[in-house]
Amino acid sequence: MGIFVLLCKNSLFYGCITFARNTTYSIEEYFELEAQSLEKLEYYDGKITKISGVSYVHNRIATNVLTALNIALIETMFEVSNSDTKIHIPSIESFVYPDAVVICEKPLFYQNRVDTILNPLLVVEVLSPSTEEYDRGEKFYLYRSLASFKEYVVVHQKHALVSAFFRLNEKDWRTDDVADLTETVHLQSIDVKLKLSNIYRGIDLSAR
Repeated sequence: MGIFVLLCKNSLFYGCITFARNTTYSIEEYFELEAQSLEKLEYYDGKITKISGVSYVHNRIATNVLTALNIALIETMFEVSNSDTKIHIPSIESFVYPDAVVICEKPLFYQNRVDTILNPLLVVEVLSPSTEEYDRGEKFYLYRSLASFKEYVVVHQKHALVSAFFRLNEKDWRTDDVADLTETVHLQSIDVKLKLSNIYRGIDLSAR
């Protein structure tokens, strides 16, 4: 069955689910609505937002990153998960979806929900035109409130550029920008080097 969106004066309808624009929802209501939704929903301080569909290029890059991380970490204490895993941000009671996440040792789950973790170590976001400002700004700010969070990796779609932000202390971060397909980006929190040629494997950057 296809997904349809109807715009009304005060509400958005996703399938048979209604989200009032100016209504604040409880966490319990958010989980109930997402369980009925055909799309992923994020929750930010009482507000619910639909995650926009992503392109083939976005998905290909995210899959390449997940594959490279899984291979690199297969015999370590780290676990890798994909974009189906939510992250809970307790500071303002938010729930967000990363494109990829690395967890040290065992995941800690929010209220025994196996789809929602509390302790991400490293988060990867593939930037899309519609979400780049949010991913590089507000979403990064939310992640930084988590004590377990040590590294943020953003991957551009239109050209070869990967930025890794590594936490030095409570306030300071070091940024490593890599923009050459022949080079590697060093993910310091897990001590792994990823080749940009693997991250962008199958992507025709000359056409973008």
